[in-house]
Amino acid sequence: MSIARTKYAYGLNTRLDTLALTPRTRNLLKTEGFMRVADLVRITSAQLLLMKGVGPGTLAEVREVLTVCGLALREPRDELTDDDARRLRMQPESTSHRPESGVANP
Repeated sequence: MSIARTKYAYGLNTRLDTLALTPRTRNLLKTEGFMRVADLVRITSAQLLLMKGVGPGTLAEVREVLTVCGLALREPRDELTDDDARRLRMQPESTSHRPESGVANP
């Protein structure tokens, strides 16, 4: 699927399997418990790179797809605004991934 085909409105609740990710990246993220865009935007690039099988190419792919969605991975010093926190609370969370630990699921 082409990145250009994915240019439509995305919400944080959008499932990752609807994005233009390669099967390898999609499967890797699913294995780590990422199911929705909200799961991805809660982590930093460093946290993503800590996952087994994730390297610079996978990181670039995830960043590109999120950019098309008008989103990005969290930066280490980013603080959530009240509006961001409110939106994230409204989205159902994935129970298998806890990005605040700083380490992907073992």
